[in-house]
Amino acid sequence: MYTDFIGWRWLRAEVVNLAFFGAMTAIAWVQGLDPARRWRVTGLGGVGVVLTIAGAWTGLPVVRDWLPVVLMLLAYWQSGPFFVHPNERFQTLLLELDHRLLAGVKPPGWLAQLLELAYVFCYPLLPMGMGLLYAAGQRQAADFYWTAVLAPTYVCYALLPFLPTSPPRVLEPPTPAAGVRRLNQWLVRNGSIQANTFPSAHVAATMSSALVLLLVLPAAGWAFLAIALAIAASAVLGRYHYLADVLLGAVLAVISAAMFSPRGP
Repeated sequence: MYTDFIGWRWLRAEVVNLAFFGAMTAIAWVQGLDPARRWRVTGLGGVGVVLTIAGAWTGLPVVRDWLPVVLMLLAYWQSGPFFVHPNERFQTLLLELDHRLLAGVKPPGWLAQLLELAYVFCYPLLPMGMGLLYAAGQRQAADFYWTAVLAPTYVCYALLPFLPTSPPRVLEPPTPAAGVRRLNQWLVRNGSIQANTFPSAHVAATMSSALVLLLVLPAAGWAFLAIALAIAASAVLGRYHYLADVLLGAVLAVISAAMFSPRGP
């Protein structure tokens, strides 16, 4: 559960957070962002490091278990300033691949709304998973949960400076916003960094959460996996992400859950 790092016993998830915030700050200075963006990345990274250290210093399990919910948001916002303009060549490749593989694929209205509803759950699903561990008396699995979730999610964020792309929804004719889609479009318009993460951080995070629960609380894990798969389908069909984003996000989740599982090698 704990690992020795700079003379202190840290949870693995805390080491992942420290590594991410430090690395993204370093990239901002090496990559030569404009001063405003560079200092924003540095400031958010500093806040992330301070909060991680403060959480570990308290030694309170409830603080250390729930702090990653806040730190994930900080990490997401820290990646945002790196999006200055898209990599047009890579973006075109992703878009053309989608048009080739998804040509003519359009879910009926009722299914589209159901998938949009699933996509809403990409935001609360992670704290819900942590809550289930607590409710089931499995708090000892918290570090496994967060390490397996944070590692692939942060890989997605960390690739943004190198493979920046715009979401497919802004490159294609707009889909009429009706029902639940109106809510999702409001959320991405007001709460997102207006950039696409390659691979998909939403899929990597929610799929990892489901896979951890499958190992710890199988009944809940199957339910979470169904939601995670629906989120993945909605990400593609709702044009929130490219197909390649979703597939690679799922692959990262599988690798992470296997790598950090206490049952693993």
